[in-house]
Amino acid sequence: MNSVEEKYQALQNILASYKAVAVAYSGGVDSSLLVYVAHEVLGEKALAVTAIAPMVPDQELDDARNFCKHYGIHQVFCKPEVMELEEVPVVCIVLGEGGSGGALALAVGNRVAMQEHAVYSVLSPEGFASILWKDRSRAAEAAAVMKMSAAEACELGLIEEVLPEGDAGEAAHETPEIAARNVQEFVVRSLRELAPMSEQELKDDRYRRFRAF
Repeated sequence: MNSVEEKYQALQNILASYKAVAVAYSGGVDSSLLVYVAHEVLGEKALAVTAIAPMVPDQELDDARNFCKHYGIHQVFCKPEVMELEEVPVVCIVLGEGGSGGALALAVGNRVAMQEHAVYSVLSPEGFASILWKDRSRAAEAAAVMKMSAAEACELGLIEEVLPEGDAGEAAHETPEIAARNVQEFVVRSLRELAPMSEQELKDDRYRRFRAF
């Protein structure tokens, strides 16, 4: 197992390989670390992108804004309505856990993929077990019934691809370079496929994909 220092250095090396990066920054621990390291490595070429939505508390937005201001990180705010623009290709990737409303939002993409160790569901196994059996302790049983894994989602036709996180089943945090490369390749490949489509073709493509579930 690599030490924390080695993992930190690996993250710095990955970010240093890019000319510029945009980090989806929510203000949470994970994205705060990522945007901080990106700024540390790339300076002004690192951008924090924070979504503004009705369900995001004002305090969370203020915390995210204050974090960026404190460390001098350039931050922009966007509204998720961009996904409603019919002329924009939508490529979605579940990197860790896609659940609840977020899972439903990802489902409207033209192309959807999951990292191999990610999970994708409309609610947590604990919530499923509580509703179905009134017993949260049966969460593991619920997870099996829900078919949450990337392989199961692909088999069901919910996603197009399962993205390997390593060469031999490793998790993304163990082989971050490989995991990042596979994510990048899927995004680039998908956009090249979708870019020639007209606005109506993109709309029809999303409709057919969603209706096939």
